[in-house]
Amino acid sequence: MLCIFASIIEGIRFGVVSLFFMSLTAVIFIVIDNPKFDFKAKSLISLAIVILCSLPLTQNIKSDTRWVTLIETIPIAMDTENNTFWRDENYNNVPKLTDGTDVNHSNYMRVAWAVKGIEFITNDIFGIGYGKNIFGHAIEKYEKNNTVRGWHSHSAIIDFTIGVGLIGLIIWLLFISKIIISSTSVFINSGNYFSLLTIFITSGFFIRSIIDSNMRDHMFKQFFLILGIALTLTFYEYKKKQKEL
Repeated sequence: MLCIFASIIEGIRFGVVSLFFMSLTAVIFIVIDNPKFDFKAKSLISLAIVILCSLPLTQNIKSDTRWVTLIETIPIAMDTENNTFWRDENYNNVPKLTDGTDVNHSNYMRVAWAVKGIEFITNDIFGIGYGKNIFGHAIEKYEKNNTVRGWHSHSAIIDFTIGVGLIGLIIWLLFISKIIISSTSVFINSGNYFSLLTIFITSGFFIRSIIDSNMRDHMFKQFFLILGIALTLTFYEYKKKQKEL
């Protein structure tokens, strides 16, 4: 309830999307397979949770004007050759929407940087060397622009792949998949709480990495620290239960 209330107050666009899907997952784990409820109770509880968790998402879509202009902004942002605002941020050259207003900075930049990031990846599929500001380094290398030191693309997956290449990306995806699949198996077979926690931590971090630059600095360190603790407790509880059996 507190998370939903905070999401409505803060109005964080992608935060409410994450909360919505996490809540749907909670319905599956907590309600659907719960022997304490009959079908009618499960249906009513599931419906109540879905409606409750839809409130911050609906509120955000109505109040955040960025959603309204996103569709129109996408083709403008993808034309990175004719619209160079993504690189120079010259506010005398801001792309316009059909009604004459400026594109939303967040909408435009995220799409344009994603397009250029994919282009940089295809230019060197083996990567140019990992670093937290690798997107800026790629712009310096391919666009010959020396004023972008410290930039990131707002997508950790894109930044990561620019640095380590497609092989590094495949290894990372295998690592994430292995943790989620193994933890899901442990949870289904033993109801291990910490395995469920591991699923949420890992999937949440990965989904967030698609639209945010979180694979860097303290955020990356915190993820591995918490993941390590969750995996250790998962293994401990699993071995403990095996001995009891």
